[in-house]
Amino acid sequence: MVKRIAFLINPIAGSGLALNLKDSDSISELPGNSHSVKEGEKFLQSIVGSDAAFLVPSGIMGEDSLAKYGFSFEIITRPGKMTTGLDTIEFARIACSRGCDLLVFVGGDGTARDIFSAIGERIPVLGIPAGIKMYSSVYALNFNHAADLFKKFIQGEGYEIYRGEVADLDAGYFKGQGFHINYFGDLRVIGDSSSPKFSKSEVQADDISGIVDFVIENMRKDAYYFVGPGSTCKAITRNFGGNPDLLGIDVIRNGIIVKLDASENDLIKFSSEQSFIVVSPLGDQGFLLGRGNRQITGRVMERVGFENLIVIASRLKMDRINSLYVDIDFPVDCIPKYLRVIIGYGETRIVKTVFR
Repeated sequence: MVKRIAFLINPIAGSGLALNLKDSDSISELPGNSHSVKEGEKFLQSIVGSDAAFLVPSGIMGEDSLAKYGFSFEIITRPGKMTTGLDTIEFARIACSRGCDLLVFVGGDGTARDIFSAIGERIPVLGIPAGIKMYSSVYALNFNHAADLFKKFIQGEGYEIYRGEVADLDAGYFKGQGFHINYFGDLRVIGDSSSPKFSKSEVQADDISGIVDFVIENMRKDAYYFVGPGSTCKAITRNFGGNPDLLGIDVIRNGIIVKLDASENDLIKFSSEQSFIVVSPLGDQGFLLGRGNRQITGRVMERVGFENLIVIASRLKMDRINSLYVDIDFPVDCIPKYLRVIIGYGETRIVKTVFR
């Protein structure tokens, strides 16, 4: 029996990155080159020929991309020219009432919140990541992983259904009210052994002074250091007198802060063989690159190199992380299978990387 698949793209998701924003909630017009549409179309291109009946919204939220790759579909909602979360909610509710077997959506944490508010745990979902922060655990690793899972679902084997958490950064952060992640509920998610099954968590305070001292004492003269998001990394920036955005990336050279909250273009400008990237994985999720630090793109990594990637994390955080997930546009055969994580002064732990 042919499965009925609801397919949705949130064209706004991820678009804030071009403006170096930390989310896309304030975007008031459709981007001309939507990141989420591109990710959705990569997924569709990978599943061409699949035997499924698609339900979609009209236009940019699904119809255009499905038509581009020759899929047959039925339009069940017609969003306005400027799409909103209400369009996502309406589509998800109607698709669920029409008895679809799976809802595939492209977006970020805000999209996951809208999907949850519309359908709860009534039908399974498959998320294709395209947002900026990406704290929810309802997404595949990337479009390739999502395509593999979709094919397994159509074939009826090789996948599992688990409860994934919908989480998002409290909006109060942007008003100076501190960093706090809100949990909204669970979605039924299709996945496999590679799927990250935990949302980003706020790890309890741990002693990171040894990590910070070790990194600073080993900084090379005249080299640029791109210090990533998170409290562990920001302790480095603060050591040099900065007041950084917890979600931003800072550039430091010779003990001087060159740039706070750098964009991808800034990192390209400063990157070279004499550049280093300092990052810490998302707590519980284990994502190292591709979520929460999307300013570090494949173009940046091509210039800096994985050999100049410095990974830091407290022992407490690493006790809860078994693998480091990588999701950037970078040749897979050039990504190391294992990375060294600094967990104390001169102390390291070897951790497996997961990428597809």
